[in-house]
Amino acid sequence: MKSVKSEAPASIANLGPCFDTLGIALSEPRDIVEVCVDESSNGIVIEKIEGLTNSNISFNVNHNTAGLAAKALVDRLGLKIGLKIRIKKGIRPASGMGSSGASAAAVVYALSNLLGLKINSETLIEAAAEGERAAANFPHADNVAASLIGGVVVLKSHKPLEFINFPVPEKLRFAIVLPDIEVVTANSRAVLPSQIGFKDSFAQLSGCAYLVAALLKGDLVRIGRAVNSDVIIEPARAKLIKGFSEVKNAALKAGAYGCSICGSGPGIFAICDENNQESILGVMGDTLKDMNIKFTGFKSKPSNEGAKIIV
Repeated sequence: MKSVKSEAPASIANLGPCFDTLGIALSEPRDIVEVCVDESSNGIVIEKIEGLTNSNISFNVNHNTAGLAAKALVDRLGLKIGLKIRIKKGIRPASGMGSSGASAAAVVYALSNLLGLKINSETLIEAAAEGERAAANFPHADNVAASLIGGVVVLKSHKPLEFINFPVPEKLRFAIVLPDIEVVTANSRAVLPSQIGFKDSFAQLSGCAYLVAALLKGDLVRIGRAVNSDVIIEPARAKLIKGFSEVKNAALKAGAYGCSICGSGPGIFAICDENNQESILGVMGDTLKDMNIKFTGFKSKPSNEGAKIIV
């Protein structure tokens, strides 16, 4: 084969208290990446970027998550090959929904299939995580793991990579609003506290453990309670997202089980079921409208499907 095209889904990381340790794949939106063999070169070139993009996405391989992930996989396997990469963004960059992670996941999945490589998920996740250096200045695997393999992914460590994944709760739904506000990932990490007291550490660990148990049981009420238990990350990042507190309060008042920040933001998600998803999304959107904040809103559900080859 001379080229392969793959797509990988958006994801929500943290899901409240589980900072950098939990990610969940969504059914949509998705990024599409095509990888082509370039027989005239031994380098990697970002040939095209289209879709929901912005000027901040670099064509420089070392500053593009897909390019850097492809390079990481090629270097890891000691391959000498020329590649051209074309990216179609279906996930808004800097949304907090794993846009950079989806591109990184899609490119390593496409490259693996293009070259007929029989490598495990761990190797693909590690390579894709290296791509996140372009967005966050260091590798992290919560988004890329969910985008690659789907479902819920819980990470124990990044080096060595250890994780457990399991299916998403069938009844879980999300109402999501993306305010037209720019939140730089590096800035969202810079506002986090450098030291944490014992009381907050205990509360955060308890919330994360409770969330994993609630996800395994498929208990939406308890999932929501766990999502609302973040006492460290959400309070620090909320001030970067104008309207967050108002949207969260409105969503919970309208019957959402929980509400928090998508990854590093500015996306805001609410935990719903099919019966209240539409109304809660409407309330979240109306709140932003009342504050004169432009936004995109949509309904989504978690997915057990990760990256896949498309034609």
